[in-house]
Amino acid sequence: MAFQNRQALDMLLAEKGGVCSMFGDQCCTFIPNNTAPDGSVTKGLAGLRTLSNQMATDSGIENLLEAWFTGVFGKWKGIIMSIMISIACFAGFLVCFGCCCIPCARTLLNRLITTALTPEDRAVQAPLLLYADSESDEPPEKEDDDMC
Repeated sequence: MAFQNRQALDMLLAEKGGVCSMFGDQCCTFIPNNTAPDGSVTKGLAGLRTLSNQMATDSGIENLLEAWFTGVFGKWKGIIMSIMISIACFAGFLVCFGCCCIPCARTLLNRLITTALTPEDRAVQAPLLLYADSESDEPPEKEDDDMC
C-alpha cells in the first residue's frame, strides 16, 4: 500500500520533479514489495498467527462453553452466538417491560378511569377563597357607588 501511494504521489508530482525533488537530499526512494507470498511481511504475519495460537493453547485457560459451541456449530459458532445474545437481550427487554412498565401503566389507567367515573362532591372540592383585605374568609362588603 505504501508503495502504491508513493507511485501515485510521484505521478501527481511528476511535472514538479516528483516527491524527492520536494525533500531534496533527505528523500528515501526504495520501498520493496514485501507482500508477495514469500515476502517478509507475509512470513511475519504467519509467524504472529502461529505465536498467537501457541499462546492461546499454552495459557491453560479453557472456555468449556466456547469449546462446546465450536464442537456443535463449527464455523457457524459466531453467527449462532450473536443470534442467541440478541434473543436474550430481547427477552430481557420483554421481561422488564412486562413486569415493570405494563403494571404501572395499568394502575395509572385504573386511577384515571376511577377518577373520571366517580361522582364528585362539589362542596367538598370547592376552592377555598382567601381575601387579602380582610382577616376572615368572608367576602368584603360591596360599596355602593353612585352611578350617574
